[in-house]
Order: sequence, then C-alpha cells, then structure tokens
Amino acid sequence: PGSIPGSILGSMPGSMPGTSQPPLVLFYTEGRTCWYCSTHQCLTAHQQRMHNPKMSPNARRGPAWRAGGDVMMTTTTNLKDWTPPIPVYTEQQDGPIPKVISNPPIENGNQWILPYWRQNPRGTGVSHCQKHMSSKDYAGVLISTDAGKSWTPHGHIVQPGNHEYAGQPGVDRVIEGAIVPLALSAHDPNKQQQTELMQLFRTTRDTTYTSTSHDSGITWSRPQRNNLPNPNTKMHAIRLSNGVLMAAYNHHKYKLRQRSNLFVATSSDRGVTWKVVAKVESHFAPLRMFHYPTLIQVGCQVFVIYADHTNGIRLATLYLEFS
Repeated sequence: PGSIPGSILGSMPGSMPGTSQPPLVLFYTEGRTCWYCSTHQCLTAHQQRMHNPKMSPNARRGPAWRAGGDVMMTTTTNLKDWTPPIPVYTEQQDGPIPKVISNPPIENGNQWILPYWRQNPRGTGVSHCQKHMSSKDYAGVLISTDAGKSWTPHGHIVQPGNHEYAGQPGVDRVIEGAIVPLALSAHDPNKQQQTELMQLFRTTRDTTYTSTSHDSGITWSRPQRNNLPNPNTKMHAIRLSNGVLMAAYNHHKYKLRQRSNLFVATSSDRGVTWKVVAKVESHFAPLRMFHYPTLIQVGCQVFVIYADHTNGIRLATLYLEFS
C-alpha cells in the first residue's frame, strides 16, 4: 500500500480529527482475478514445482502467487470512517496484468503522481502457464490532475539485461520506484509544478537504478546505475525542505532471507552521489529482515517507518540540523 497524510502531502494524521485539515488518502491494491492454471499441462507443472524440495518456497508457489491487482483509493477525515474505495487503475486496463504499488505519491503542482509497476504472476514464465499473460512487465507512474478523480498511466520503464525475467528475454526488473523532484522542494509553498523528477528503483543487480523525467512525469529515461547498493529490496526517498535528497535503503548485497544495514543517506547533487548519515539497523541473522522503509519529514524531524519481519513495524526518529 501507499498512503500520505493531508490531501497528498500535508499535516500528520494526528492533527486531522476535529480540524479542517484535508483528508488522509490511502492507496492500496486488491486482487480480483484468479491466476491459477487453466490447463492440465499447467496444473501438472505447477504441482511438480510445489513438491520440488530443491526449489525455494517462493518458486514453489508458481503461477498461483502474485503481487498487486487493482490499484484502489479511499479517504478518511477522522481515521475511523473511510469512503467507499474507488479504482485508480485496474488489472484489466492495458492488460490483463496485476498493477502493484509500494511507495506513496508526490504532489507536483496540480498533479498527483503515483509510482507503480506491472508484474506478471510468479511462474508465468513457464511455457505451459502463459495462457492468460500477453501483457509485459514495466514500471511507470499514474498521474491525476483533478485530486484523484481520474488517472492516466505514463512511462514504460524497463532495463535491458542479460537474462529472462517473467518470460521476457533480455529484461531485468525495475520495481518499487520512489519519486523525488529534482528542482524545487516538494514542500514548495507556491505549489509550483516541477518538470524534473527522478525515480529510484529496486533491482536484481545489487545496486539501485534511477530513471528521470523532464516533463513532469509524462516520459521517463532508460534506467541508469546509481551508487546506492540494493539487495533486491524496496527503498524510499524524499526531498527535504532544504532541497537535499534523502533515501532509506538496505546497504548491502543480496543475501538469501536476510535484509539489514537499513541506512539513511543524503545527496546534495541531484542523486549522483550519496552520503550515509544514519545507520538504523545493522544486525544480520538468518530470516531476520529489516526492510520496506518509508520516510516522512515533519519540521526538523524525519520519521523512518519500516518492517521488522515477523515482529511488526518499527519507528526511528532522525533530528535534522540545517546550516
């Protein structure tokens, strides 16, 4: 899911009840289509995967396992009562293929820009299990210019690679994009629309990839390597009120079922180089994962919200000193 306080970037939720603050907007995905096998050949292949001890648990799930679905939106003004969810972008639109989100949108002038990606169900690369899947995986953004009443998809971000991903030869996946503006601050009081944006992506290459837009998110560049490590995990980035970029991420190479070194880094040169400013978690252990961070700036504080796998949600607070 992705959510943001205020109309899209505003006051913290705790200040809303009993005030005239804008509503909290929540985005999430809801699966509506069954992607199980529909042929005898596919069912047989899937059963063989399920009972193969040499395969990882995720791989054994086969085509029955998938992320995402329809992207949905709902709002609240009191944190108790929510409006009926409305679809933002469905599986059937430009598909069929599940749509997935993991980071919140940004407000850019009159635009709401929500990063998303398209992801075929796991296992659909198996030849017998591709009946439903003619749509391809790629990342992009959903843009609304009427406060969420209507949305249009933009971007076709893929990373050419040396291996096959989800039945697509020569494509690496770039997913879970985090958007930051590269020009003015995202908290610009004049709400001026910014044309230069950057997305930072999770990859399978042990490093972050970035893609940039020079037309407010309508088109996006081919992804390029960045010097932030990425062990195939989600990251999040924001632009601080002083214009500096800040990212929370896992600072290490891929380790099976281990995610740690949850660090926070800043960049003063538009994301070209990064400097570690905080080490939130650094303990490695089998099946221990500190991951899926989200950053929120409130005044001179930055909150780092992240998951401690099987143990719940954690919150760390960073205190900013502006020179």
